[in-house]
Amino acid sequence: MKEEYWTRWIVQTARSWNDISEVIKHTGIEKIDNDHRVLIESSLELNRLIEAFESDDVNLAMIKKEAAFLEKVYNIWDGHIKREEGLIKKFGLKNLDRQQEQHRKFLTLLDTFIKDFKSGRLWVSVNLKMSVLEWVVNHINTLDYETFCRDNWMPVVVENATVWDDVSELINSTTLHMLDDQHKDLVDLTLTLNPLIDLWDKGDHRVVSSQDGRAILKRIKQYAQSHFQHEENFIAKNSIAGLERQQFEHNKFIDSLLLLEEKAQAGEELNPRQIKIDIMVWWIVHINKVDMDTFKLESWTGVFLTVTDSWANLADIVRTTGVDKLDEEHKELILLTLRFNKIIDEVAKTGITQELRDAGLVILDDLYQFSKNHFDGEVAFIKKHNIPGLAKQEADHKYFLDMLTELLEDIRNKRIVFSPRIKSKIIGWWNDHINYTDYETFKLENWAEGLFKSATKFADVAPIIKHTKIDQFDDDHEDLVVLTFELCELLVNSKETTADNIKKILMDIQSLSVAHFYREESYMIKNVIVGCEAHQDKHIIFLADLQNYIDKPESLNSDNGEYFKLWMFNWWINHINEVDYHTFRVDSND
Repeated sequence: MKEEYWTRWIVQTARSWNDISEVIKHTGIEKIDNDHRVLIESSLELNRLIEAFESDDVNLAMIKKEAAFLEKVYNIWDGHIKREEGLIKKFGLKNLDRQQEQHRKFLTLLDTFIKDFKSGRLWVSVNLKMSVLEWVVNHINTLDYETFCRDNWMPVVVENATVWDDVSELINSTTLHMLDDQHKDLVDLTLTLNPLIDLWDKGDHRVVSSQDGRAILKRIKQYAQSHFQHEENFIAKNSIAGLERQQFEHNKFIDSLLLLEEKAQAGEELNPRQIKIDIMVWWIVHINKVDMDTFKLESWTGVFLTVTDSWANLADIVRTTGVDKLDEEHKELILLTLRFNKIIDEVAKTGITQELRDAGLVILDDLYQFSKNHFDGEVAFIKKHNIPGLAKQEADHKYFLDMLTELLEDIRNKRIVFSPRIKSKIIGWWNDHINYTDYETFKLENWAEGLFKSATKFADVAPIIKHTKIDQFDDDHEDLVVLTFELCELLVNSKETTADNIKKILMDIQSLSVAHFYREESYMIKNVIVGCEAHQDKHIIFLADLQNYIDKPESLNSDNGEYFKLWMFNWWINHINEVDYHTFRVDSND
């Protein structure tokens, strides 16, 4: 009971997320917990409006502002509810009826408040604040926690998982793309145990001890060792806390895999289902707890961002979108910011001079203009391809340009000096905006299918294909896309299309793919790049799927090759942008 009184007091007195976060239960599901924070922060924003109304300092502008804000809260809630109910349906979670009933009642309550406010009942704000905030906290801590607490539904999801998407909601992102890519690869490797489970269920209880079973365990162990070494090197390189804890956890996991290998070698009957569950659960818990504690950006990048002077140092923590042009511009914007940081460092050493002030203003002017052009390009791209997220992008862009405008005016009028705080403010904003807003807006799976369907030539998709800057690899990628277009053109335009000439182009694609994959894998082995085994597995799966088309070329005639084109582009462009680019890219500060 005392805990309930304490929670209620916190809710009634809270003015910010930090005031109330201690009484909010976390489900462990990143998207859900992030949504909950946004919902609570939007509810807390009502406080400032309430104080203005209570002071009788009310004007038409404020009334319009609150009306717009109430609409915003409604839209936030509507989106969150759709995401929650979508997860419940996707994973067969409990409480769907109860969730739908509570969601419906709350949206009705909120809609009534909005209608009352628009009808002139200004007092509604105070009642709304307590109704919304108390309802939100209670709903999160009871029904949402019961429904979405990761530990409650992880075992069932893990046991039945066959592909990454089946478990992706359970695994938080560190936003360090190399680590996140490797985490996905490790899960994919673990899921290769599924065929062994099928054989076990059919009565083959020595399947793990077979040559194929031992090979899978060995690949999982080898990639885990490479991944752990990469993590530990990254921690040491960037002076991040937590190395000893990571090493302890890593060693414990490798020891468990070594023991499994020994038992398999000895011919013991090992249940592949239990092995899969144990490994998957270990990865999910380790990533969500240990890795998130170690690598979450806000815990270590504050100082790092203000002292680095090299893009090479930042490349690992700036996420890439699905649009190569935007990512190149992000790099240029950050390099401009780093140039400005050097001015601040020089001022700290020598004191402010007119020469340094002028040099800093020139860079800030360039940064403003480059940013404005970049933002205009992003908005045009969003509108052209009808990508969701325009309002959020425009609001973020306005905030940053306003911040730069104010900063320029204050420096010109000598109201502010070149403080180190400016460094963290600017580069911190870019880091957050690129890693969260831009990444979510421009990642290909959100919007690119329409582009793939309408594309007829390489130039149509070239803007979204990233370059590794290894000429042979980039040329191979272009040639494979061009061959895909040639096949689609043949299917659509030629009256003499036959299974033989379809098969010929398919085999050209196969030959080039095999040669390209060999070049990539040889490069990875030669340069000791992490993840060769997982990369090779992706190649093997692609070639197996391609072989199915070669065996039945006539199947492409049914829809003029549209399904094949979508499959090729989705696989190749995602593979290039998400796997090859991060594996092979060559970065410089030029």
